[in-house]
Amino acid sequence: MARIGGVATVLLLTVAVSPAAAQDGLVCESSFLENLFQTFVNFTTLSAVVIFVALYQLDAVMEMFAFGPERQKQIKQHKKKLWGGLLQLILIGPGITAFGSAVGWDFASCIDLVPF
Repeated sequence: MARIGGVATVLLLTVAVSPAAAQDGLVCESSFLENLFQTFVNFTTLSAVVIFVALYQLDAVMEMFAFGPERQKQIKQHKKKLWGGLLQLILIGPGITAFGSAVGWDFASCIDLVPF
């Protein structure tokens, strides 16, 4: 079911961006939009890293004071989910850039979505 949702999202984005891409690089011509996209990606990625560090430290403290093996197991699972979420968030910008270049979206060549 998740795979169908992902495919539907990609198809919707392709159809939704096609009219904008047909306007001869409207995003690339506007330095405001280019800076807006890059700032947004950098801000969200940095915020995610800060939140990850805070939650990971909180989990480490909770793990020290957790009673029972079941609670410690839940905390370890939460730590694994934190790592997975951080990895996804960091890789989403480069993934969109690579996919956009492969598909031929013109904004992928002028906007750097890599947050680092």
